[in-house]
Amino acid sequence: MIGQYGKHYTASVLKNATGLTSRQINDWDARGMLPNARTKESGWRKFSIQDIFTIAVCATMKERFNLPLDSMRSLYDVYQESGDNFSFQRAVKNVLSFQLPNILFTDLKTIFLMENPVSLASFFEGGTLSIKGMDSALVLNLGPILQAIITALPFPAALPNDTDGYSFMRQAKERERARDISERELLKLVRDNSLRRVESQLKNGEIQTLVSELSIDPNLSNDEIIQAVKGGGDFETVTFQKRGGKIS
Repeated sequence: MIGQYGKHYTASVLKNATGLTSRQINDWDARGMLPNARTKESGWRKFSIQDIFTIAVCATMKERFNLPLDSMRSLYDVYQESGDNFSFQRAVKNVLSFQLPNILFTDLKTIFLMENPVSLASFFEGGTLSIKGMDSALVLNLGPILQAIITALPFPAALPNDTDGYSFMRQAKERERARDISERELLKLVRDNSLRRVESQLKNGEIQTLVSELSIDPNLSNDEIIQAVKGGGDFETVTFQKRGGKIS
């Protein structure tokens, strides 16, 4: 497993993963934004994979958006204290499982999300997240951060392309999307609750004929049923079935 829990790494790994200098690391330490774990034998500072991930995210945000270090404190706490939702292992698993990038979306105050773009969009579509009342937000692709950390580890590896998932999504959407007017008409009929049967006849993979069977209100007269059918759609052929002199 990449970056195992329980294993600790040296400051040199942290510097290689984050690009921070020894002087910058000391500054972070003075501001209380480094973990306190040290080896008993030498007293050298040691870092878990989550420590490195947290510092790398904060350092990138600080540099990318030209922010003061103190403004990263809430983000630092979220990544260190929020469990699996912001864990390095979850971020790696997202790439391995879905081949989609991890996106950090935050206002550095109350909103902190680490999701792939599809999940992030669902927060807005479902109304869980709204830009109403939101002054501003920062968005960061965590893909380069993950790869930099993995490359800095003693046994470096490579993550798959975190955009390959988009091609799979496009293919899935292509399969779901109506290709022409006939398929759109079929979809409309299938969703029509007044119909009790819809049938399509194909030739060479293309729809040639659509047949639908209408549910009839037994309280309507024959004339009322005929008028309802006339106004209900653009049909080439309409067939009525009668039972006991009544259209059924």
